[in-house]
Amino acid sequence: MDLIYLTMKSEKYCTDLKQAKRNFGTEAGERLLATINFSESVQSLHDVLVIPRFRLHPLEGKLSNYLSGRLSKRAGDY
Repeated sequence: MDLIYLTMKSEKYCTDLKQAKRNFGTEAGERLLATINFSESVQSLHDVLVIPRFRLHPLEGKLSNYLSGRLSKRAGDY
């Protein structure tokens, strides 16, 4: 699946582990890159939707055509 980044800066944060760790912390940066790598390796969005870990949900308002998900689990997620 191809991912489209809105800016070069956001693409750098999501594809460069060193930059992600610097901006989001070690744990969150590693989770972000793992999620991005998984998303790029799947064949379709359906493959991501069937995995409960990501907890994808549609956004509202001006962003109603987009989905949002979680990088980490919260209490009660599993």
